[in-house]
Amino acid sequence: MRLKEMIKLSHLKLTFDRKLFLRVLNFLMFYIGWGFCLTGAVKGRPFLGPIIVGACVLYHLIQERFRLSELVMILSISAFGTINDSIYLNLGLIDYKAGYESLPWLVPLWVTSIWALFGMSVNHSMVWLRGNLVLASVFGAGGGVVSYFAAFRVGAAIFHPSAIVVLVVIGIVWSIVMPLIVIYGQWIDRKL
Repeated sequence: MRLKEMIKLSHLKLTFDRKLFLRVLNFLMFYIGWGFCLTGAVKGRPFLGPIIVGACVLYHLIQERFRLSELVMILSISAFGTINDSIYLNLGLIDYKAGYESLPWLVPLWVTSIWALFGMSVNHSMVWLRGNLVLASVFGAGGGVVSYFAAFRVGAAIFHPSAIVVLVVIGIVWSIVMPLIVIYGQWIDRKL
């Protein structure tokens, strides 16, 4: 490079896009928290993931200045997911590692924690799904299947009667649920 070209390059201004940075960070927190939840369940440390997720959610809420819409989104999606996965559990489709002995009908806290991460991500790192509900449906089906299959592969979940049956059910459910959650996220964002 010539000195003249180097001088021209030194005048370039690099800008920091805070919104993009926070979306990438949100994406990373989702997958790091998700990984700790699965690993903790498999390794006999079921509270490891929820502790990491709690820290991620707290950081997210601080960044969002504890907006009511964020809190409602995280809590409502956590509740929905707990009910959704408890239905799988009670139908005998999925058994989760590190479940509650005293509450065998309820999914473990690490599962609810993953749903909290998901609720934290819908209006941030997944905001790009708002423009196309068909894409949200496809992404939901694919992402849902991959996520549950990963839990199955590492031993955090056991599928009955077979992995294929459970993954087909999950794919169908998520192809419907994901667009609805995207719409719900938009609604929450506007109303609160």
